Amino acid sequence: MINTLGQIMHNRGVGVVYLDTKAKVLDANDYATSILSKEKELRRCGNRLVFKSSKMREFFEQILDEVRSNGRTGNLFVKRSLDKPPLKLSFHPVVDSYEFNSGAQAVSLMLLTDTENETTLDIVSFSEHYELTCAESDLVQSLHLGRTLKEHAETRGVKITTVRWTLDNVFSKTYTKSQPQLKSLIDKFVL
Repeated sequence: MINTLGQIMHNRGVGVVYLDTKAKVLDANDYATSILSKEKELRRCGNRLVFKSSKMREFFEQILDEVRSNGRTGNLFVKRSLDKPPLKLSFHPVVDSYEFNSGAQAVSLMLLTDTENETTLDIVSFSEHYELTCAESDLVQSLHLGRTLKEHAETRGVKITTVRWTLDNVFSKTYTKSQPQLKSLIDKFVL
């Protein structure tokens, strides 16, 4: 049963997988399960992670060994189809031993992040910090990606006056007065 961390990370679009000493999957949140069911380079078969490439499997085992033996964290990027950015696997030691119903102990935590959504995660943090509404957060995301107000209005099917009103609310909440000033604040927060 996935713990609170798995639920929190799922809400932020991050997959959580607990691994034992033999790199077997002990548990995974729904987001991780969803990702692993769609990928071709990396997938889950029962309690095993299967890599299409033997070289990727070697990298995976090396990083996992480092995490287990030295308590260090490590990252592995899994290449995907041409039109998708890589999948980021972040490995972390489990400090407080987490025991599962089967009696197995988790020694590593693997976080799966779709790198296409990484800026979204940072924008979510930015939005939470400034208590932005969904519409305001969506506009901030568009501005961060370099879209104009007109482009944002067209893609959302709203009037430009509505977008400008939303932008004024963002200015008020972030104590900024212009788009360049807001963009600078976003960049400082996100990077």
